Amino acid sequence: MKNRFFSLFFLALLAAGCGPEKPREAIPPLVTETRAFCQTVPLFQDYIAHTSANSTVKIYSQAAGKILSKHYTGGALVKEGDLLFNIDSRPYLADLQKAESLLEETSAKLKMAKEKAESYTQLIKDDIVSQLDYDQSLTDVLTLEAQAEQTRSDIVLSKLKVSWCSVRAPVTGFPGISNISTGTYVPVGGPDALVTLQQAVPMSLDFYIPEKEWSKIRSLMDEGAVRVQALSLKNGERIYEGTLAYINNQIDRKTGTIWLEATFPNEDLSMWPNEYFVARLFYGVAEHALLIPEEALVKTQRGDQIFVIKEDNTVELRTVTAKKRYREFALIDCGLQEGERVVLRGQINLSDGTKVAIKEEESLPLKNKGEGCPE
Repeated sequence: MKNRFFSLFFLALLAAGCGPEKPREAIPPLVTETRAFCQTVPLFQDYIAHTSANSTVKIYSQAAGKILSKHYTGGALVKEGDLLFNIDSRPYLADLQKAESLLEETSAKLKMAKEKAESYTQLIKDDIVSQLDYDQSLTDVLTLEAQAEQTRSDIVLSKLKVSWCSVRAPVTGFPGISNISTGTYVPVGGPDALVTLQQAVPMSLDFYIPEKEWSKIRSLMDEGAVRVQALSLKNGERIYEGTLAYINNQIDRKTGTIWLEATFPNEDLSMWPNEYFVARLFYGVAEHALLIPEEALVKTQRGDQIFVIKEDNTVELRTVTAKKRYREFALIDCGLQEGERVVLRGQINLSDGTKVAIKEEESLPLKNKGEGCPE
């Protein structure tokens, strides 16, 4: 009897344990939130660009002669006025000495001719010399003066030819490798250039923009200097300041782009020809722009959407307009208010009306990285 009682009691407990369970409350998804904030930021667009020499100078010999020495290394920087080649100047020095000696001789003859003409001026009044002799004395003075002037011009030309024997860099830049070796005779003007020099100061930055942006950039240039930055491709660790200098006069019909060129002072010579950069072209300022981290945007077929966190920690799915970007932030044109909470991470399991648990609030203030953002 006692065993039967315990058996019935055990069955009753077992039946109670197998009854329907109460539904457990769902655990809300864990998300990270941030807040929309306002700040004045510059507006810009980035393009892939490469540097090019501001000008390419082919240097030809202006004096004929034998190359005596070369004073540069191909590819190494030379500054304006640096000596590149020495050409044998002895023939031109001889011509210079000859012209200087001739000038001394002519000057001495001219002095005597002037003294003779002065004396004849008095003698003709006394009828001691004839009119013909007097006229001849004046002619001798004029002839010798012309010869002296011609000799002075020859001296100037000879000095110029002597200076041409020292071939110097006309601009600061990078010389190429020359095939002209020491001992080679070079004629005046070629046929081959002594060396080609790529100008480094200033440096040009070339890039292409879509043709739809042409009118906007053209208007900016009409208003004044357009600011351009060059950022190195290695995490933007080097930033250079320049200005837009040139817009090409035609659109490339194959690509639908137009070529632009910016100029950079490059006084420290840290930019080299054919180096790749990001060209950052500034076209305005957004006053009191509303920003959220771009990571908070959800890309859908309907456009950019975000999850806004309400006071009861449920989320509302909203479509926003965010056509512009500033670094890692999106500029929101409509669909959001300053200070509203937005899901930054954890959107994958969310839908409109889902209740969420907040992991943390992440504050992402802007940091100025050289864009010149006004406060």
